[in-house]
Amino acid sequence: MKKLIFGLIASLALFNLISCSDNNDIEENSNTKRISEVLNQENLYNFVKIHVEINDRIISILENETNVNNEILFNHSSENCTSEDEFKNILKNSGIIKFDELSELISLQVQNSKIFQSNNPVFFSLDKLEQDKLLSKYVDEVLNEKLIGLNSENINFNKVDASSCASQYNTAKARCQRDLNLNGTFAIIGCFSGPWTCAMGTLLVGATHTNCMADAKEDYKACLKN
Repeated sequence: MKKLIFGLIASLALFNLISCSDNNDIEENSNTKRISEVLNQENLYNFVKIHVEINDRIISILENETNVNNEILFNHSSENCTSEDEFKNILKNSGIIKFDELSELISLQVQNSKIFQSNNPVFFSLDKLEQDKLLSKYVDEVLNEKLIGLNSENINFNKVDASSCASQYNTAKARCQRDLNLNGTFAIIGCFSGPWTCAMGTLLVGATHTNCMADAKEDYKACLKN
């Protein structure tokens, strides 16, 4: 009789455990379904794709500016930049030659974010962790698509011995690019201040990226000497 009672208790406990597990799975699947139903993820993908494309053009300019005073840029990190003229003056004073072109590109970056903010209020009802997961997903997806589109010469580093200087250098550059686009999307999509304040955030992310790339190059040169 005792064995029968213990058997029934064990069966009930197992049933409850399975039920709880099923309920958790159902709740998680329900949340995922809710997000996919109410959030236009194609819009999020397009936002990230445009963001990465504009970033490429911004970085192309910054990498070719040889006399940039980053100290001047970072001294304006907490400044409430209120106009395009003020923003351009910051660029000029920091030694950037193509300040007009750079200002225009960063303005496009801000516009891209504002359009997404206006059309996708559901995204901002999600908690920060879920927002970050979705942004990370699409940044990685867009960057992977770019990598696949490169010619074989540019992706041959994947076949190089992982201990080689070239492989380490390419890995470091890839990390810089990922950080640039992740930090950039996190910063710009969460910026609800004036457009030129948001533009300053985008500029500073770009400047940080050029520092990251310079460090990667220095490490590469040091590796070659060893």
